[in-house]
Amino acid sequence: MADATQNSKTIKKILKLLDKVFWELHPLLTREWYALNLTMAQFKLITLLFQRGQCRMGEIADDLGLTLASATGVVERMVLRGFVVREKNPHDRRIVYCRLSRKGENLMESYRELYHERMGDFLKLLDAKQLQLVKDVAKEFIEGNGKLVDKMGAAQGKGKAADNNSNY
Repeated sequence: MADATQNSKTIKKILKLLDKVFWELHPLLTREWYALNLTMAQFKLITLLFQRGQCRMGEIADDLGLTLASATGVVERMVLRGFVVREKNPHDRRIVYCRLSRKGENLMESYRELYHERMGDFLKLLDAKQLQLVKDVAKEFIEGNGKLVDKMGAAQGKGKAADNNSNY
């Protein structure tokens, strides 16, 4: 019981620290990003497609917590803006797949580049031993992801965001 209580306190402290890290990185959302005027649902859509790759409309609706009609509207607006491509399954026209367009991929890659630049600035402040510790912890999160996925019911990424995960 004492270990569980101590772990709970430690987890709360870690979460507070991670909040501080998040808000230090938050300025990544530059004026260019804000100028896009994306709704939260649109932002969630492009991040979902970046993480997962091609998705069916029903999957998008489920993952975004929307009705199929609402998800279709969000996708349509992003198609019109050139960020998303919609494709019908040639074997079953009832099935519609969505994926990021080149413009959508470029947008998300620019976000990742800004993140890497900002995070790199923080990491440069650490010595070799601290960097190794951060690397080890990050690797544990990635390698333990399968356990977390099973426990939390989340889907593992297969999209562009997951492309570089094998190089750690």
